[in-house]
Amino acid sequence: HVRSRRQRQMCIRDSVALGAPPVDWLCSFLLARPVRLALLGYWLALAAAGTALISAVRTRMPLILVRKLYHALAVLLFLPAMLVELQLMRLAFAVAIALLLALEYVRVARAPPLARPLSAFLRRYTDARDAGPLITTHIYLLLGCALPVLATPSAAPSIGQTAQPAVVLPPMAGILALGVGDSMASYVGVRFGRTRWPGTAKTVEGTAAAVGAIVVGAGALCAASAAVAPARGDRGDDASAALGVLGATIATCVLEAVTDQIDNLFLPLHYFCALRVALGAPVYGGVEARMSRPGE
Repeated sequence: HVRSRRQRQMCIRDSVALGAPPVDWLCSFLLARPVRLALLGYWLALAAAGTALISAVRTRMPLILVRKLYHALAVLLFLPAMLVELQLMRLAFAVAIALLLALEYVRVARAPPLARPLSAFLRRYTDARDAGPLITTHIYLLLGCALPVLATPSAAPSIGQTAQPAVVLPPMAGILALGVGDSMASYVGVRFGRTRWPGTAKTVEGTAAAVGAIVVGAGALCAASAAVAPARGDRGDDASAALGVLGATIATCVLEAVTDQIDNLFLPLHYFCALRVALGAPVYGGVEARMSRPGE
């Protein structure tokens, strides 16, 4: 199985090196594994159903919670693919970011026929941060989920190849920080928050809920990786890894509560770096060199 997968990777790499047309390369890439086409269908169906559902309930709850529903939708969209097909996720993130930037250009340029309905749809979910001519929050959300994945070396093992938290968790930093932590912080802060952080409207209760939700989510991901690959690689010191995850999570959630930066963009990068430092993430240069050798 490993050799056949490497052969497919070499075939795709060779097609790029030989200057194959992009459409041919894309078809070869998508058809190399049946799960990739299944994920494309899953994304289209869930994105359509999720957007329709959020539009239906948006008048029944505060705007900040409606916006966080899109964070939850991002978890449902991206997490399955990140668990089983990280290479496809890299390509999909790149295409989606380019598409959103193109649509924003069309909207700002008021180019018919898409500009008016697109602007009307996006303005339903804007707040003071999108008061200018550009609406960028949704682009930052996608970038925040994508950057930890794109920053992960391409030779890093997938969740089916290792159970090491230092390998499994850093690519998930955007999903955990935004889709899980930020959403939970907003919900608990709005519904139950009483104690404010100094100089901000965010609450200590919301931050504590974010820490708990992220730690539980990280534990679930590690448990899933251990179940899929229980005998591959050294899991290391579980207690030390747990303390590292807890420390990185607390630092990121407190930063979210007190920073004035664009949290959708800044927090995933901070959490990604904090996890790699706290867990001692490995370097894959040697692996990349071995995979690039002819005949492997």
